Amino acid sequence: MTGNRKSFYLFYSLALILLFNFSTYAQQATKSATTTYQTQINQHKIDSSIAEDKALTEMLAPYSVDIKKQMETVIGQAPETINKEGAGAGRLGMLMTDIIRKQASLALGKSIDLAFQNNGGIRAEIPAGEITLGTIYRLMPFDNQVAVIELSGKDLMELFESMAPSIKDFGAAIAGAQLTYQDKKLVSAKINEKDIDINATYTLALTDYLYNGGGEYPILRRGQKYQTCNLLLRDAIINHIKTEQAEKRSIVAPSKPRVSLTNAQ
Repeated sequence: MTGNRKSFYLFYSLALILLFNFSTYAQQATKSATTTYQTQINQHKIDSSIAEDKALTEMLAPYSVDIKKQMETVIGQAPETINKEGAGAGRLGMLMTDIIRKQASLALGKSIDLAFQNNGGIRAEIPAGEITLGTIYRLMPFDNQVAVIELSGKDLMELFESMAPSIKDFGAAIAGAQLTYQDKKLVSAKINEKDIDINATYTLALTDYLYNGGGEYPILRRGQKYQTCNLLLRDAIINHIKTEQAEKRSIVAPSKPRVSLTNAQ
């Protein structure tokens, strides 16, 4: 990283800290203390024309070192690389949805039928070898909360049907169901080897981001009894890996596909 870029990122980190402190203060203000602010936004190109701010770099250096040390903390082991290659976000998608489902169940103290994760929200692979905190922050850099909704069997089928156009190269991941697609159409959807009952109600673990309209799956907004688990998805993954490490188990992703494609879509 060049000096200019390093200076910029350090400045950005400081700005986030200041913004957080200001936001905390603002939340404590009384309703009667109303202030109006006017802002002006200007765009500036970040390139070599911006001189490094050595004073700022030196001031933030201790914090940078501490963060780097934390990110290098080893929390688990992976015998092989786990990525999202393949339908339904591949083995990494299966692993993540299994974790979402299990951690949501533990947090709420009840059984969860399914878990769902959009492909685009999975931002990196888990390389073979040591798994560090940094690995998980790269995998899931967003502060998305794990949540649970109730979805009718009819809406669930519509959700799976909506996944068909992109299921081969950019499909979402699922836990708790077995899906079969042919010629970019859903031909079979089962839960515990049984066809989905369109009149039944199923519990689905996901993230607040997806429920609130992110990820282009608007059907999820039909979910009822929305409930957060007070748990970030990133922390759910970290919790799972640490638990496996404590039991001297490596992180191994499921190998049996949950999404099958026929006629080579």
